[in-house]
Amino acid sequence: MDRFKLQLAARLVQALQETTKTPLRPEVASDPHPRPLLALGGPGLPQTLKAPLRTPGFRLVDGAGTLWLEVNPGAPYAALQAFASEGGPVLLLSHTSQDGRLLAPFLQETLREGWFGLHGDLVLGGPEGPVVSLALRESDLRVQPLPENPPSLLARYRREVYLGLGLLALLLLAWFYPKVVRRGKA
Repeated sequence: MDRFKLQLAARLVQALQETTKTPLRPEVASDPHPRPLLALGGPGLPQTLKAPLRTPGFRLVDGAGTLWLEVNPGAPYAALQAFASEGGPVLLLSHTSQDGRLLAPFLQETLREGWFGLHGDLVLGGPEGPVVSLALRESDLRVQPLPENPPSLLARYRREVYLGLGLLALLLLAWFYPKVVRRGKA
């Protein structure tokens, strides 16, 4: 769908809402800074909008710090998140895949009973398996990113190891060179 058709659809929704007490004022946002009501994007958009679920892997932790659930997906997934932002409420549909092909089947499964069939403020679904709904706002649970694995010693001190090996090679070369040159003269 191109931007022009999307703007026409937004104007139509706005015109249909004019007769209600609190009409919607949909806008097509090209930049997420004027906070949109509905946002659709890839893996980087949740981080930009400061959504509750920002990373592919996450943990659900209660107020006391007790771990309730840890999710480290081996496959991409789609997420539908509703959260409050500085500019108002945001409904974010995002995915962790490269091409977003799993969004259509995810939406079809999620909205099978229509918008009124949704429960919670976070809905997750992968390429296979059921769609999972979580109500985080009413509960004590919060989403945390998975802690990063500490890198190996070689990865952490790679520069120092290479510098040390280069210095050792230079010292060995300086120590063996006079002995090799003396043998060659004899």
